Amino acid sequence: MKWFQIITFCVCFCTIPSLAQRQIILTDFEDKFPINPYTDILFDETKKLTLEDVAYGKAVDNFRPMENNEASLGYRNEAIWLRFNVKNNSEINKKWLLNLNYGGIDNVCFYVPSMGNIYFEKRAGIAYPINEREVEHRLIVFPIFLNKFETETYFIRIESGRSIPININIIVPEVFYKNEGNEYLIRGVFYGGLIILALYNLFLFFSIRDISYLLYFFYSLAICYYLANTDGFAFLYLSLNLGKYNMQNGIVVVSMMIILGSLFSREYLQVKNTSILIDKIFIFFIIFSMIYVSVILITETTDTSLTTYLGLSYFIFLATVCIYLSFKGNVNAIYYTIAVSFLIIGIIFRALRNIGLLSISFLTDYGVQIGMLMEMTILSFALGNRINEIKRSEEKEKASIRSRIASDLHDEIGSNLSSISVASQMLVQSRNLQEKEKQQLDDITATAKESVESIRDIIWFINPSNDNPVDIIQKMKETATKMLPDTNYNFICKDCKILDGRDLGFRRNLFLIYKEILNNIVKHSQATNVSINIFEKSDKIILEIEDDGIGFDINKISDDGLGLKNIIRRAESLGGNATVTSLNPHGTTWQIVV
Repeated sequence: MKWFQIITFCVCFCTIPSLAQRQIILTDFEDKFPINPYTDILFDETKKLTLEDVAYGKAVDNFRPMENNEASLGYRNEAIWLRFNVKNNSEINKKWLLNLNYGGIDNVCFYVPSMGNIYFEKRAGIAYPINEREVEHRLIVFPIFLNKFETETYFIRIESGRSIPININIIVPEVFYKNEGNEYLIRGVFYGGLIILALYNLFLFFSIRDISYLLYFFYSLAICYYLANTDGFAFLYLSLNLGKYNMQNGIVVVSMMIILGSLFSREYLQVKNTSILIDKIFIFFIIFSMIYVSVILITETTDTSLTTYLGLSYFIFLATVCIYLSFKGNVNAIYYTIAVSFLIIGIIFRALRNIGLLSISFLTDYGVQIGMLMEMTILSFALGNRINEIKRSEEKEKASIRSRIASDLHDEIGSNLSSISVASQMLVQSRNLQEKEKQQLDDITATAKESVESIRDIIWFINPSNDNPVDIIQKMKETATKMLPDTNYNFICKDCKILDGRDLGFRRNLFLIYKEILNNIVKHSQATNVSINIFEKSDKIILEIEDDGIGFDINKISDDGLGLKNIIRRAESLGGNATVTSLNPHGTTWQIVV
């Protein structure tokens, strides 16, 4: 008998805690109480069980304790029933909030006991507009009121065509709204950052006119809306009372992400120039997503399981393409791989949670947000490389055009002018011509020769192979040698790279100023010594040319004399000025500062 009493005591002692742990005890000492460990679950494959069936009818014994791995149920075709007991051990009658910590469930019914076997039904979920809920919030939240020391049994029925995470808790209202205030602040900064980055790319599009930036702008907005949809903000602030179409938001936005992401990736990675097969697969995703979303809208389907598999397969394909093109030497793909890998990892975590392979955690809840912010930040630098690439491409195209123009000038105009010069010289030797006609032909010959020289200079500047700043200095030296054959001259350039970075127009105008001054020296100065000096001072390029010729009186020179007007005009067009000092017969000094 004694042994029987001991065994009975042990059984009762062990059983009481076991039974007690199936009841949630609310106290004044804590603000938040998780209910998953105290919850029983029932799967209704027929979706026909009623509250009476599960509360005190034929299905009351079909409940079983919910396991830890069932916190994320993935996609379920059944209706899911939850049952839990709550006891108020507080000293006062008190109000709490039942928070499902998620807003993306289609239909949630919460059954609150009243008197006897009567239950009040409260509804929430995407299928119900915000203003029809008892608590207007982005998450699914229900109020609970319990008298002191009162114990009640509650039921929840969930039915949804999308992933069903179960992470329910009971929380004090003041604490809940305080936490949500902090959450709104953090997410506000997050969404604000994404929108700013998206607008930045839109501004770049208007500046550069590269379609990649416009596509990325819309792609970024699609991802922002996807995140807002999963966080509940889209339903709270943007969605209208459209019934089932509200439940299709997730399907539509994922399809738009795939369509816009494919368009952007094709353009940014230039896959048409690398792999026709990859380009065709991108086009397949675009067409399939368009057809898929059209069928979903027409048939009013709300099951999003295929959407998750479609999105998961697309982003795995995108990651594979990025890695492949990176190994092929595509610089854009290297940047894109680093940037998009964060987003892909976040989406994979979310997708694996949605299909029930991963449980609820920080990474499965916030991985997409973190990945998106990292992706847009890094990709902004990648798009900066895109700007440089566009510039390089434009410069390459300009160089090609300049080469063709130089070739055409040399082959056509240069040859024609040379032919005119030769023909004129031959006609001058004819005995039948009068002196006046010979003089006219001499003028034609001289003009043709001067035109040929001018064309050769133009060809030299147009030719992109002469863009090196050292080449223009060498060209100036050669010009001095050609124009001053009987004059002792000295050419000094302290830094031959001072013209580095100067565009074609700058270098050509400076050269024409230089050539005009040498031409004046040859025609008018009678100089025997010329000094040419080019140097840089205070971020300015200075050209000084001095001769020991007869000089001239500046006041007696006409407006067009010595090409002075052209020299001053060209110097001013370069943002500088030209000054000349001359005393007869003590030579002339020109100083060009640009």
